[in-house]
Amino acid sequence: MVEHQSEALNKTGAPWDMCMTFDFDCKDFNADQYKLYVFTALFAPADNTRKKIAELRRKGKNMLYLH
Repeated sequence: MVEHQSEALNKTGAPWDMCMTFDFDCKDFNADQYKLYVFTALFAPADNTRKKIAELRRKGKNMLYLH
């Protein structure tokens, strides 16, 4: 889905990045650098992903789920 939107995202002039949910487990992942998280097709996330999403919610991060 993102590969079809990347051209439009580039034209917004706002910085964006693409990561996978397993990137949450990387010790170098800096969740504070992102304001909006877009999750595509996140139907049955692993337990550690659900915990990370809960942590991000507590920090006031914005999330968009696309299914």
